[in-house]
Amino acid sequence: MSESPVPAAQTFQGLQAEFEKAVYTGKNPSGVRVLGKNVLVLMDEVAAQSSGGIYLPPERIMQMNMASESGVLVELGVEAFSYFDDGTKWTDYKPQPGDRVFVERYAGRELRGRDGRLYRLMSYTCGGGTELPEEPEQAPEPTPETQSAEG
Repeated sequence: MSESPVPAAQTFQGLQAEFEKAVYTGKNPSGVRVLGKNVLVLMDEVAAQSSGGIYLPPERIMQMNMASESGVLVELGVEAFSYFDDGTKWTDYKPQPGDRVFVERYAGRELRGRDGRLYRLMSYTCGGGTELPEEPEQAPEPTPETQSAEG
């Protein structure tokens, strides 16, 4: 059985370093089955080399990876996002695998999956939000002035 290739990661500037965005491949290759109210997040990782060509020492990369606050949701337990903390039924948006999420710093249990990638197993309440998809740029609406100039 062949593994599907992982798409090339995009980098983005975090508050203290450049990170490589975790990419969801449509399945959970971690080897972890998520139970109950927990979620599994594939965390964004610090880029070993900055866009300016500076290499970070491995110890610093490890420290900064542990403090990562964003990633992609890989799997949800069956009870995740079912109820609010006060016991009332969840009525808000329910994140799905593939959603980019923002989580509390140092939240959950850090682990390396079977695929060698960095994950965090945590309670769904450690999540603070999801990233909205970028909207494609649209051409400006024609105005009477631009219509007369074109015609």
